Parts: sequence; C-alpha cells; structure tokens
Amino acid sequence: MLTVHGGDRPGIVSGVVAVVAGVGGNVTDLTTRLSGDLYVLVAEVDLPTGVDVEALRTALADEAARLGVGVTLRAAEADEL
Repeated sequence: MLTVHGGDRPGIVSGVVAVVAGVGGNVTDLTTRLSGDLYVLVAEVDLPTGVDVEALRTALADEAARLGVGVTLRAAEADEL
C-alpha cells in the first residue's frame, strides 16, 4: 500500500507512479481525494519478487520531498476469502 498526502499540486500521481514503475511495479488500484488544500492518494501496488523495498522507499521519499508531500509504503494485509 502506498499513501501520499500533502498540498495539492500537479504531478503528484505521475511522480510517485513513475518511481513504482521504475522498479517494475504495477499500480493495481488507486484512489485520490482532495479535502480543501489536502491531497490524499492511496494506491495498491504489486511489486516484482526481489525488489529492494528499502531502496524503493528511499526513492519514493526523494520524489515526495521534490513534490513537497509525505509518502508511506507498507505491506498490505492479505485478503482472505
């Protein structure tokens, strides 16, 4: 799960999704909201086996800093049917 929050501005989605795609990841679900000036993005991402998750977190943090937003990447809880 990838979450991004901060002031709304152009390029947030493309910036963070490009980082995920850069490691071969795929966005499988994406939701965004705007509440006043607060922009929130929540995305489910599928990462290939063997991805260096810590390096991805660092790259996402760098992109988030460039965009002036906060970012969090965490493991999603498995759906049990």
